[in-house]
Amino acid sequence: MGRVRGFAARLGIILSVVLGTFMAAGPSASAEGPAAIFVGFVVPDAGGFLATRVRAVGAGGAVCGTADVTESGESVGFYALRVSPAADKAGCPREGETVRFSLLYGNIDDGTFANANGNAQFRGAQAAVVHLAPASSTTEITGWVGPLPTSGGRAMTLIWDGPDHTPVDQALQTLGVEIAGAWHVPPGARRYLSYVPGAPAFTQSYVSVRSGDVVTVRAR
Repeated sequence: MGRVRGFAARLGIILSVVLGTFMAAGPSASAEGPAAIFVGFVVPDAGGFLATRVRAVGAGGAVCGTADVTESGESVGFYALRVSPAADKAGCPREGETVRFSLLYGNIDDGTFANANGNAQFRGAQAAVVHLAPASSTTEITGWVGPLPTSGGRAMTLIWDGPDHTPVDQALQTLGVEIAGAWHVPPGARRYLSYVPGAPAFTQSYVSVRSGDVVTVRAR
């Protein structure tokens, strides 16, 4: 959990630095119009494979931006992506349009469509946090984004896409498997919160989930 904790703790700082650097460049950062910046976590697929790159895809397959995925060492990755506007490249998003993302797993991979968790609308000269998971392995259970955890003690990383302040035990019950524990690092925090089913209430530091929470879940 150490390196994920570090990534989560620095997410807000990275977002501020990326946006600050972008804004410092001024309007000249783009030939025609300002680009948008997206940052966030990337969830591995059901086989545990993590994408190597993130791509923003426009109409007709136009490539509007590509960024590397940095491995965290704890199953999730991190990306920071600059997305070009339609004013710069035909087929790329216009102001207010939803940005589509794909995940690439090699140099010759055409990419796998990604489900986005967060505000993926294009806003020039602005930055947004959007977490990504491969659509082909995304759970169909309402509330979670990412591959379902399986029995045998394997840990999986999921993103909560349901209502804010849902009790953790209720959210985990929707997964349909017996859970050994769940961990989450709030943005800007230095320590993770944990929930262990059956443990005394006073030991539970993670009691409710909010939309966009990145949660590591271990099945029994």
